[in-house]
Amino acid sequence: MIGGIKIVNQTEQLKNQVKELEEVLKKLDKQLFYLRNMQGITIRICKQKSGYQYYKTDDNGKRVYIKHKDKEIVRKAFQKSYYECVRKEILTQKYQIERFLKFYNPTAIEDVYDKLCDARKELVTPIICTDDDYIEKWRQTHPGEKNTFPIDGQFVTDNGEYVRSKSEKILADLFLKKDIPYIYEPEVELSNGHKACPDFLVLNKRTRKSYYWEHFGRVDAEEYAIRNFPKIYAYEKSGLIQGKNLIISMETEKQPLDLKLVNEKIEMYLM
Repeated sequence: MIGGIKIVNQTEQLKNQVKELEEVLKKLDKQLFYLRNMQGITIRICKQKSGYQYYKTDDNGKRVYIKHKDKEIVRKAFQKSYYECVRKEILTQKYQIERFLKFYNPTAIEDVYDKLCDARKELVTPIICTDDDYIEKWRQTHPGEKNTFPIDGQFVTDNGEYVRSKSEKILADLFLKKDIPYIYEPEVELSNGHKACPDFLVLNKRTRKSYYWEHFGRVDAEEYAIRNFPKIYAYEKSGLIQGKNLIISMETEKQPLDLKLVNEKIEMYLM
């Protein structure tokens, strides 16, 4: 569907690239300062059967053969020339990115629809679906609460949902706090014909990519591990790969849910 297109705002990435180029530029200028005594030295190359011969031009314009023991002069001269060429390209790239950012409007295409009067909006299907419209369709496509195993109702999320564990409540509340759309216990069909209900389906609004999030609450308990670890294998066989479209969190009786690690995963995949 055309409306599912998402134009990603590249402003921060481009600004970060400018900063990276500036850091490389500082290092280059430092290296060029060390090679400043090579200023004005011109090296000529002559190809021979046995390899290459190098010459430099003296003050009278005469070519002087550079002996092998003095080859370090050639290396420094070539290195300096290379640094200067790279520096020129960095400055060009930096100028082009900065000029692009000056005129860049990541919402320009969406603005065309937003500026239409209400009468036109009722009859026009926008090429770019707004985040709210996309999320609504995403939720309709992936209905939640498909796990038929009863919930005892002990844990209630800030969004008013009943979940099965304290850690699931912590995760759901984190998603809500960080404005990450999520669906609790959606259904996914596995390659073996069976169906599973991962704990969450979460959405990166910026990229509009979905991830399943599965939490394993007692990986130190043998019976729990025997029952649940085959699920990871079934997920992989069905194309749900950790880091690609599956995120996993876990805990033990002595080591509770690591919130620092959870937040790192949220930043990495969902922001």
